[in-house]
Amino acid sequence: MLPDNINDIPPKVLYTILKVLGIDIGEFMCKLLNDSPKEIMMYAKIYALYMMQEQQC
Repeated sequence: MLPDNINDIPPKVLYTILKVLGIDIGEFMCKLLNDSPKEIMMYAKIYALYMMQEQQC
């Protein structure tokens, strides 16, 4: 279910966002890789916002 380009978001950016949101990085990644719907939606939103920001630069 994950996109092939999952590594388009630099890890430092993803980890910083998760840390600010108070989300455990290890647990998030485990659930994401096990196709948990909540984590997939969160990642998709982070990915969309990151890609929008990248296009503006």
